[in-house]
Amino acid sequence: MVDQLRLNTADGRLEMDEFGDRVEAALTARTGAELTAVLRDLPHVESPEAAQHRRRRTVRGILVPYLVINAFLVLVWGLTDFGGYFWPVWVILGWGVPVVLSLAAVASSGDRHRRR
Repeated sequence: MVDQLRLNTADGRLEMDEFGDRVEAALTARTGAELTAVLRDLPHVESPEAAQHRRRRTVRGILVPYLVINAFLVLVWGLTDFGGYFWPVWVILGWGVPVVLSLAAVASSGDRHRRR
């Protein structure tokens, strides 16, 4: 709760006096409703560490299946028709374009958050 108040203060949504009042209210709250009231008018802010962890997980989720499946296809090509027509190129390129675009989108979303 205090971290959310701190992040909202860092983003300029709260002034220091109001931050102090809300921290005091959060620390003295006895019920969940009292805690919820402290942040009721503020958006949930993701910490920079959590955002970085989420981006890493997203990148891993994009790259791992692409690399594993394409490595498998190259292995199949190597075991069955090594030296012949390299047919896995169509899967590598066809799937590679969306992978590159997805990674660029993830990177640009991280840049946008760092610029704020």
